[in-house]
Amino acid sequence: LAAANGHKQLVEVLLKRGAKPDAQNSNSKGRTALMAAATLGHVQVAETLLRHGAEINLQSSGGSTALMCAANQGREQVVELFLRHGAEVDLQNGDGHTALTGAADYGRPGVVLRLLLLDRQGPVGGAVFAFGATPALLAGAVLASFEAARLARRLASSAASSSSSTKGKRYLVHTVHRTECSCVLVL
Repeated sequence: LAAANGHKQLVEVLLKRGAKPDAQNSNSKGRTALMAAATLGHVQVAETLLRHGAEINLQSSGGSTALMCAANQGREQVVELFLRHGAEVDLQNGDGHTALTGAADYGRPGVVLRLLLLDRQGPVGGAVFAFGATPALLAGAVLASFEAARLARRLASSAASSSSSTKGKRYLVHTVHRTECSCVLVL
């Protein structure tokens, strides 16, 4: 609970008194304090746990890692911390998802970009899903949809401020429709 609530000093006291940094909570499907801190974006707590020997790539009973927890929630600072500490980005959970696919599924463009821009050997996000899409293709489609949403907001605000609002609305619908088709074609 101390890690989940961001209580760095309490976490330090508990660790100094013998608490194990990798203890897995049986009530939370084997999640660790590091996973809880990652999920909620508590960077200082995560740093403290790592400094006291928390295993960065430990997986929960469902196969999730602390990096996956941070990526799914869009916790960019925590993702950066974990990458600096050697987190394995291509580990898969029980459903075959990686940190990259989780970030893409949950709509976290900053994390998606960071994971795609890693300088490493081999294909980006080596998994291939049953429907033939790789994590890189999935991430690209998600980023395209974010770009479409940003464009749609700009068009909507400019249409609202212009006198010919019906023309703007028609253009907005057409643009969003074309982008959705493009995302489906990418996948």
